[in-house]
Amino acid sequence: MKSTRDTHRFSATTSRFLLPTFRRPCYLDIIKTNVPKSLNKSNIFHKWTEEGQAPYYTIINDALLSDNYNILNQNMIYINNLREAIKENLHQDSIKVYRNLKFCSTYVKDEYKEGMTFLWPTFSSTSRNKDVASTFGNYTFEINASTNDFTYRTDISMYSKYSYEQEVLFYPYSGFRVKKIIPDARIIQLECVDTIEVESNSRILVPEQVKIFDAERKMFVYFYKDNEDLHWSHADTPDQMYLIGQNMNGYWDSHYRYHHSNGYFVHKGNNLWEEYQNEQFHASFQQI
Repeated sequence: MKSTRDTHRFSATTSRFLLPTFRRPCYLDIIKTNVPKSLNKSNIFHKWTEEGQAPYYTIINDALLSDNYNILNQNMIYINNLREAIKENLHQDSIKVYRNLKFCSTYVKDEYKEGMTFLWPTFSSTSRNKDVASTFGNYTFEINASTNDFTYRTDISMYSKYSYEQEVLFYPYSGFRVKKIIPDARIIQLECVDTIEVESNSRILVPEQVKIFDAERKMFVYFYKDNEDLHWSHADTPDQMYLIGQNMNGYWDSHYRYHHSNGYFVHKGNNLWEEYQNEQFHASFQQI
């Protein structure tokens, strides 16, 4: 049975934020905070499935995608209680579930590679029913979850007004590996992977230092593995380095993408880096 609802709970917003390999700093901050526990799973899960002009799941997932501290902090009690409810009601059986997202084929070709691992930052809604999931996007993720994959998920269909959707809800920053991509069928087959394993393997790939050159502005930019500082220098005086101010939240969210206070640098391959500010292309750099 296909869902007839106009909902994005099963699809979520797609953007550069969708495929990190590290949990982001604002999320890590709020989950370390002790909050009042209210593990009435019926109320918690039902609230997640509620619709309306501004569904709660949209507010929460948009904030998780962008690592928006203000919204995450405002909703910290519910987020942490929902996390705990999923964990306490963990379904460890081996299952196959489905999630559909709206993609163009170029995006899939550029972003998804067989063998790659990634984290989904959101609470990810999936369905045991492929027909239900297909309503929400043109690409189907077939997700195989096993008994020993260290991934928190639970079936919340009994608490939903729309029980026929057979919803299985995954913990934020659940880890996945791409097993196979079937382009003609628009299917991406995934298996669940421990989040800690994804982060550990990715951390090995983060360079100790990156030095990139902007030929147009004749400047070098430097950023680092274990330091939030961002430096620059003139091309003709590379030893005179200057600290770029107000970069208090620099971080890597994958081994190929570094965030700074105004945007991010992303490695495009072949020593080419691009900088984006306010979601717009800003400059190209060559890695030195």
